[in-house]
Amino acid sequence: MIAKKILFIPQNKEHILNMNPVMAKLIEEGFFCDYLDTNNFFFQDLKFPKNIKTLSLSDKKLSKSFYTMSPMKRIRVVYGLKVIVKDITNKYDSFVFGNDGAIQRQFIYFANRQDKPCSMILDGLINDPVMFSFFDIIKYSNNKLADTKELLAKQIVLFVSKAFSTTKFSAYLPSIIACSNLHVIYTIGEFSRKAVRKYAPKKTVILNTGLPRMISYFRSKPESFIPKHPKSVCFITSAYKWHGMLSYHQYQINDILLIRKCLDTLYPDEDYTLYIKLHPREDLRDYVQFENNKGIVLVENEPFIGTISNYKVLLSNLSTCIVEGMNLGVNVGSIMVNFPFWKVKNGFLKDDSIIKYFSEGELMSHLKRQFEFPDVIYNDSTKNVYLSKHTPLSIERISENIKSLF
Repeated sequence: MIAKKILFIPQNKEHILNMNPVMAKLIEEGFFCDYLDTNNFFFQDLKFPKNIKTLSLSDKKLSKSFYTMSPMKRIRVVYGLKVIVKDITNKYDSFVFGNDGAIQRQFIYFANRQDKPCSMILDGLINDPVMFSFFDIIKYSNNKLADTKELLAKQIVLFVSKAFSTTKFSAYLPSIIACSNLHVIYTIGEFSRKAVRKYAPKKTVILNTGLPRMISYFRSKPESFIPKHPKSVCFITSAYKWHGMLSYHQYQINDILLIRKCLDTLYPDEDYTLYIKLHPREDLRDYVQFENNKGIVLVENEPFIGTISNYKVLLSNLSTCIVEGMNLGVNVGSIMVNFPFWKVKNGFLKDDSIIKYFSEGELMSHLKRQFEFPDVIYNDSTKNVYLSKHTPLSIERISENIKSLF
């Protein structure tokens, strides 16, 4: 039997962390596995293992990151790759994706035409693509026209994603993540599996495997620890600008300013530092207003395990790190002061075990309580439904399923 060739197509660093051990397992069992280098398109500065063959999607580098280009320019880029993508798909027997953006959907289309299996290790927590209704707008919205447009846009994108997922037009149209014509999707946990199952193509198998990069989260730990920076708050951002969600980015900025205000009010004569941990796909220039701000430090390229150990109080808005923290037994509070909670109330934040702050007073009270004692006490994490209990076996489960697709 001729050994099968599998092409892994990552877009960001988390994808690499999930793919590396799966690839190593498959190579160990006789498969040929290569990486596709997408750095010239997504500007993610990915580093690939030296012992793995890496194929370049193109030697020509875009003038700027693919997702920061206008819709028409993105369409031209995807169309210009058509021959290259078709040629690459001819050379491999199976494809493993980290996400299913426009360029990836071009691969999926040509792979499906040749009946070659396509799977995706879906990183991150997935909510329903449309989490609020017209009734919510009538009841809660302060700008009904803008929010109605937002809702209609989400509904149209979802409809288009589903209607064209199996066609050659899919790569050129807006799409919802995990809505492509894939054979299998591996999810972070049961919550995400159920969310994706509601809208993904019926033939797509959705498996609750957990993510290989999170295996280290399932470890034994002491009852408590002293963080590296005891007088600190770390706000963990989300890449809203990357996804074109400019208003959400501004909500995030406003909440960062609010945290700093609370610290200044509570501890005017003490050095309490606010650290802003940037999402891996964010641009430092989007936070330039904080660079020379006393008491604020911007943090890049810090793994979440390090974040847990470094800071006393962890906060965010909607980041996956909220449920990652739950699994590690630490609280990552969700600030909903400036954020429109009614738009996301039907997502994972509806879980009562997730701490949420809806006012400046609630946030100040939380900060004051947290700083009464220097150590962080671990919580019970056994009831977390967001990260799969199968995560420690995710490498074996995913690699075995990829093999079964042949």
